[in-house]
Amino acid sequence: MAPRYLYVYHPPFERYPHLEAWLTEVFELAKSEPQWNGCEFFPIPLSAQLGFIVAAEISRLKTRTGPVVFIHSVQLKLLSILRSKLSDIDVLFLNTPTDSIQIYEKLNEALDRFNGGHPRVSKREMIAFRIIEKLKRRGAWGGTALNKSFLRLPDIPNGGFPKHVSKGEVNDVVDALFNAGILERKLGDGNQKYGLKDKSVIEQILEDSTFERHPTMMKFFWKDRETVPRSEIEYREDSD
Repeated sequence: MAPRYLYVYHPPFERYPHLEAWLTEVFELAKSEPQWNGCEFFPIPLSAQLGFIVAAEISRLKTRTGPVVFIHSVQLKLLSILRSKLSDIDVLFLNTPTDSIQIYEKLNEALDRFNGGHPRVSKREMIAFRIIEKLKRRGAWGGTALNKSFLRLPDIPNGGFPKHVSKGEVNDVVDALFNAGILERKLGDGNQKYGLKDKSVIEQILEDSTFERHPTMMKFFWKDRETVPRSEIEYREDSD
């Protein structure tokens, strides 16, 4: 079953001369495929600054709900507002496509997610939220905290994550969070230890339910080939 509407936000065609032809080709191909029967495709150009009018797009997507695909880049602040107002809408990204096939594959991914019944997020993003929540519950604060506390790296993957998440995946995300300046690290007792760095930053991430104020993390998530239901971000008491 296809969604009734699917939206593709793209930069001005002047920036990417082949993009207009690729989108035309993809939409024509999709219309001929039975899995897309009944779906309307809407290409939506971004401004020259890769922005959009938030109120107008919220109204559009609330009126005719469907998956959203952003091609190339978009202003992260505007995207954060859009997603905070429309948390039940699935948003996908495709950076620098090199041909129409990649765009078609991304549209089919949007269809698969729609049929899966959940907005989906990068697996890495889910792990990042779980790491932050775990460190917060354990009182592992670095930064300017008066009583600094850190959690050993080997202890971070133990509990609080779905069974399909490996220790290596958790460690990779810990490293990304540290490189993004969200976690603080120190060496003690022969182990690397980690704590939350800036309380205001952590509170903003949890309040917004997104890392979109942190471009390096967003790029890290976009490169992830695996997605999970957004519901997996939520912490369950019996899992830690």
